[in-house]
Amino acid sequence: MMRIHQKLAFTLLILSVLTGCQTVEQHRSIVNFNISGVSKPVGKGFEGDYPLRLKGEISVSAIGDIIPHSNVKKCAQMHNIIENGISRNNEGYDYLFERVRDSLRADITIANYESPIAPSSANQGQPFVFNSTVSLLRASMKGNINVFNIANNHIYDQGLEGFKETLEVLKKENASYIGTYRDDIPIPLILDKKGIKVAIFGFTTLLNNQPDYSGTSEYVRRLDLSKDLRYIQKAKAEADIVIVYIHWGEEYKKEPDRSQTDIAEALIDAGADIIIGGHPHILQSLHLIPSRDQRVVPVVFSMGNFISNQSRNYSYPISQVDEGRTRDSAILRFSLRRYSFGGLNFTTVADLYFIPVWTINNNLFYSKGLESTLEIYPVLIDEEIERLWERLRDEKDEKRAFRLIQEIENLNKRKAVIKGTLGEDYFR
Repeated sequence: MMRIHQKLAFTLLILSVLTGCQTVEQHRSIVNFNISGVSKPVGKGFEGDYPLRLKGEISVSAIGDIIPHSNVKKCAQMHNIIENGISRNNEGYDYLFERVRDSLRADITIANYESPIAPSSANQGQPFVFNSTVSLLRASMKGNINVFNIANNHIYDQGLEGFKETLEVLKKENASYIGTYRDDIPIPLILDKKGIKVAIFGFTTLLNNQPDYSGTSEYVRRLDLSKDLRYIQKAKAEADIVIVYIHWGEEYKKEPDRSQTDIAEALIDAGADIIIGGHPHILQSLHLIPSRDQRVVPVVFSMGNFISNQSRNYSYPISQVDEGRTRDSAILRFSLRRYSFGGLNFTTVADLYFIPVWTINNNLFYSKGLESTLEIYPVLIDEEIERLWERLRDEKDEKRAFRLIQEIENLNKRKAVIKGTLGEDYFR
């Protein structure tokens, strides 16, 4: 039985300590409590500092899949700005991140990069076999993404040589990445920011019938709990916080399956403090799962797509709601806070919330020659609604005004679907 509690008495206790008895409504998203570095016992007669002293805080963002579908590449090409023979916007890929860049900015921002980066490969991508340009990686980094998970089922789409080239590109571009192994040991990314030490792991349960090339010096393999849990335990003993980003589950399934929940519980009991999932290509729910050592761990089972060409023919209000789910997305944001209390130091996941995101895609009109430029990019739903209202206020043509109203209605509908999936309480 899965150990899920949305309202744990333990959480309420910690909230009252952290906030000086402020209401749960004011601080409902403080969801974890991890103690490390105990230098003396706390008992009767303890005279520690009160309230707690905040020693450091860092911000974290996470998003879902970046997928270089052929139409995504085509959109970038159409927005490429060339001056004196040189692209000024990473071959147009900067355009994809323009409307979300500011909201992605954080001390740590993690994304799943669903493709090898192998410019030397003769196969530059086809349906379900991906290859990314270096420019997309650079645009992602310029878009404030600074940690890339490459443990996913498409990482070997260009074979072993393509994988090796991917690692070379990532290192050459100084891009931090997670998801690889060496000598059968997972390699976490260790970051020390503002006095908070964070260990980040990338895992996958799927490799598209590809071998894991475990004989090579660095490789990706499928998660093996019998081997990998000990390294999470080791990281937990040495770091303040352990983040796990994992590729798992079944595509297009609205809720996590039993294998996901079982894996989540094992990772949590080994020491994971927050788990962020992907692969289903649609959003899946956020659960709070208590660990055996009485931590409360948030698990987002799937962050869905962030940049892709899926659901390209979805059209509101004709299409069914579920047809648009691969264009529903979100930016997950939370803080890591380090406190001291007498001889105690502890670090907590805090202030967790989502920003709803929708992927604009005009393929239906572009493919029929009704619009001259292909447009595929993520937008912040609230900001896009406000932008459309501004246009509507100045619009004199009734047909165009009607279309704007439909776009606003669609965005409100998608926002409701996103909030209903991830949980109403986790949106501001």
